[in-house]
Parts: sequence; C-alpha cells; structure tokens
Amino acid sequence: MTRVAGDGSIDRLTEIPEVLESRHVVGDDCWIFKVAVPDVGRLEEIPGSMNALPPRSSGPPR
Repeated sequence: MTRVAGDGSIDRLTEIPEVLESRHVVGDDCWIFKVAVPDVGRLEEIPGSMNALPPRSSGPPR
C-alpha cells in the first residue's frame, strides 16, 4: 500500500478495510484507489467515507 507524508488523510483512507491500494498520479490531490467490495451498495459508500475527511490544510505556496 502506498503511504504518503502530509496531513495523514491518505493514511486514514488506506485504513478503510476495502481499500487495497492507493496510487498518487499527476496533480496535488489526484489519487487512484483499488477497492474490493461485496456489492455495489458498499462501493457507493466508500466515496462518502473519503469525502467525510476534513479538507487538507493549505501549506505554503509552491
């Protein structure tokens, strides 16, 4: 599983049991998550779990 430094949001997402893998792609907040779920209902719940996280704190300008 990919782990990143920062505010810990991605680490918290990878603690969701169905999240098998996470990959950072181009862009500050662009991620791909591989999940394994028993049904479509649970698949629809996972983005809600992700959206429930607090927003990432803004850092210094790049």
